Order: sequence, then C-alpha cells, then structure tokens
Amino acid sequence: MSSWKSTKNHWTNKPDTERKSILDRVSKGWLGRPKDRIKCKCLICGKEFEVKKSRVKAGRGKYCSKDCQYKGVGLKERGNKHWNWRGGITTESEKIRKSVEYRLWREAVFARDSWTCQKCLEKGGELVSHHINNFADYPELRTAISNGVTFCEKCHNRFHKVYGVKNNTGEQLKNYVNSKDTK
Repeated sequence: MSSWKSTKNHWTNKPDTERKSILDRVSKGWLGRPKDRIKCKCLICGKEFEVKKSRVKAGRGKYCSKDCQYKGVGLKERGNKHWNWRGGITTESEKIRKSVEYRLWREAVFARDSWTCQKCLEKGGELVSHHINNFADYPELRTAISNGVTFCEKCHNRFHKVYGVKNNTGEQLKNYVNSKDTK
C-alpha cells in the first residue's frame, strides 16, 4: 500500500497516475463542466476566451484578464461617467498648480536657492516655493523664476501669519527675510 501524499487540493493514497488525473480534473474543472462554457471576445484586446454561461448571464465575462478589466473600467469611468463627477468644477488655480510647467517652476526656484530656506537658511527639509508677487494678481508672473523664493514650511507659515494670505508685496517679503525673528 502506498503512503498518503499531499496533492494540490486533496489528500490521496492513490498511485501517481490516478493522482495526476485527479489534479487535471481539479485544475480544469470537473468533468462535464466544459460543456457549460461559451466563447467570448475580450472588449479590450479582442482575444477569444472561454467563460461559464452563468458569468455571462450575470453581466461578467467581458474581459480575458484582470489587466484588460482594469483598462476597460478605466475607460468606462472617465470624465462625466465617473461616479464622483461634479460637472468639471476644478478651478483654474488648481489646474495651474497641478501642471507640469508649475512643478518645473518650483524645482527651478529650489535649485536657484540651493534648496535652502531664505529666512532661516536651513538646507533641505519641507520646502515651499513662495510667490513674491501674488499668484492671483499677477497671472503673467506665476511661473517666472524671478517671482519665487524658497522657504521652509515653518517660515512660510510664519510669513503668512504676520502678513496675511492675500495682497502680499515684495516689500513685505524683504522686511520678513531681513528681520531678526527666527522663531
């Protein structure tokens, strides 16, 4: 008598040839089930594949793989078809701040200032690129490198605490940078 052997899904003491046939049936579905399958065409790549009738009846069986399914769902849920769509309410300011040009401006300001806060002279850390002339009032200067200065997050917050958030001027910035206060 042969000893018990572990197979993928069963414990069996049957000889290897029988065990292999059991494994084949388990991995491919029980005998008789392939009759239950129908051929479908993937909506993304056009590849033909087999799927159970019950999955097609339930509204599934549209994609041949998870990758194609993710692509299909991504195409289906864009723009006004997305569940969280609110009619394109992204502000102009938000679009500009997320643009590549704006990110390049930030990096250029940081590089020009050697990644150093211009108030406390601390290098690195959480840096912020601050507009000398207001972002809202001077749209033509939004991405001008000469209109930016590097602050650490603490110094930037302190500047706005002292001078407010709107209508800041270059004179206020000079006074703040030259002041002795570094708390």
